[in-house]
Amino acid sequence: MTHHRLLRPTRILGAALTIVTLVLVLLPEQGPAGSNAAATAPSVSALPGISGTAVKGTTLTASSGSWAGTTPIDFTFRWVRCDTAGASCVDVSGATAATYVLVSTDVGKRMRVRVQASNADGTATALSAATAIVTSETAPTNTQEPRI
Repeated sequence: MTHHRLLRPTRILGAALTIVTLVLVLLPEQGPAGSNAAATAPSVSALPGISGTAVKGTTLTASSGSWAGTTPIDFTFRWVRCDTAGASCVDVSGATAATYVLVSTDVGKRMRVRVQASNADGTATALSAATAIVTSETAPTNTQEPRI
């Protein structure tokens, strides 16, 4: 919305001539803290991500992704356990940090993280892609060359 301010007319008198000047000043709409930007709720521009190996006992780490909106934006995390297709997800009890250590209940499932972004203008949520299926241990690796 543009605000209008009408200034007082100025009269200049002279030999039977009166000049009246009116000045109209247009002021731009002001956002928070005097900025010209409009206040907006968060909106995701890049989905949250998960790094780490999907193996029981290892730690997964969530990134919040990228968000647009009025700053500051605060983030909360919620880890979810999903079926092998990465669907039918349920909240993991107490798993609300940016990191999560995989447990035996996660084996055979895929993990995702739900990130909630909040600012003074609103809240939005985004869900990461699913991890690989969580395994109980890492695959065996050769530690010594075979001998004949």
